[in-house]
This record gives sequence, structure tokens and C-alpha cells, in this order.
Amino acid sequence: MIDKQDITVRQTLPVSLMPEGLLQAFTPEQQRDLLAYLMGNSQVPLAK
Repeated sequence: MIDKQDITVRQTLPVSLMPEGLLQAFTPEQQRDLLAYLMGNSQVPLAK
């Protein structure tokens, strides 16, 4: 997790970082799982 004090700049981008059309490659279940993860409060540990 990144501490707020370590963030020097925060800005809203005009476009999403998610590639256009990405969701069309997923099944409806995979789409729901991805959106649930992105909207959740937990963070998956990063790979080492």
C-alpha cells in the first residue's frame, strides 16, 4: 500500500488507463469479477 504522504501529485486523467474494448474480450462473469475487484477496498499483494 502507498502512504498518502508519499504521493506528490494526484490528477484525474481525461481518458481511462484501461485499453478500449478490453471488456469485450471477457465473459460476463469475468467482467463482473473485474469490476468487483476494481471497486473493492482490498489490494492483492504484488508479485515479488
